[in-house]
Amino acid sequence: MNKQRIKACVKILGLYIFYMALVLLMSKISMQLSVYYFYNDTGDYEAYKKYFFIFMIISFTFIISFLLFISNTKLKMLFKTLKFDISLLIKLLFFEFAIYFLLRTNALDDFVSISDSVKFWIGAIQGKKFISYDAFFIAGKNIDFIDILYGILLVPAFEEIFFRGIIYNKLKEVFSIKLAIFISAVLFAFVHIQGYGFKVDIIGIFFAGLMLAHCYEKTKTLITPIVLHCISNICTRFINHLRIDARILLFLIFFITAIIIVAVDMVKYLRRRTAGNAVIKKDINL
Repeated sequence: MNKQRIKACVKILGLYIFYMALVLLMSKISMQLSVYYFYNDTGDYEAYKKYFFIFMIISFTFIISFLLFISNTKLKMLFKTLKFDISLLIKLLFFEFAIYFLLRTNALDDFVSISDSVKFWIGAIQGKKFISYDAFFIAGKNIDFIDILYGILLVPAFEEIFFRGIIYNKLKEVFSIKLAIFISAVLFAFVHIQGYGFKVDIIGIFFAGLMLAHCYEKTKTLITPIVLHCISNICTRFINHLRIDARILLFLIFFITAIIIVAVDMVKYLRRRTAGNAVIKKDINL
């Protein structure tokens, strides 16, 4: 590795560390400001949570704007094309949750739960089980508007601008596309350890990072990975509001659909390969 490449890697690492430090600092400041100015005597976190989110939205806007400036990245260039591949987005969404399902199914108890859930839904289809609202959703869970705005819409946009728009593009200047995708996914997963810990969810986030970078590379615009990231967060929030039987049913749908997609793509690939070999043989014979 030459000096120029080493220098570029140091700059990328510096941007990454600077981003993590700023996010951590601003989150602590936002929390303290929220508690100091809007805390009430009930000790209820919900009372000042929305103000924390508002402070964090302002903080993220400042952080991303500053990092775009120091990295010499023009925001409009990240959205320079309007190519939007809906089929790719759908495929990657199903793959992401299929992988998450596999990662979560790692113990005998999980297989027992899946078996019981399948029996429950078979019974429901046969009319042996009564299905009500309570069979699907956990009671008492609500999502307010500011939570949706912050966690489902704005955070994915901010993260995509930084991890794919800045970090991934900088990595491509130093490494191959495949290696840049891999490294950006590792960095994307590592920054989430603070919230998830060293658990199986981090592996799922790593695979999500791979898919988001692949999505950006294929479409050449941040619009597609941002939409994919937002939909992924929406699905995750929705799944967290489901009871175990409904959750397993949804994951099985994702998993089976992903298998069908892989099978169909494999058949298409084999047909193209067979057709290509036939053309080559024909040319040779001529």
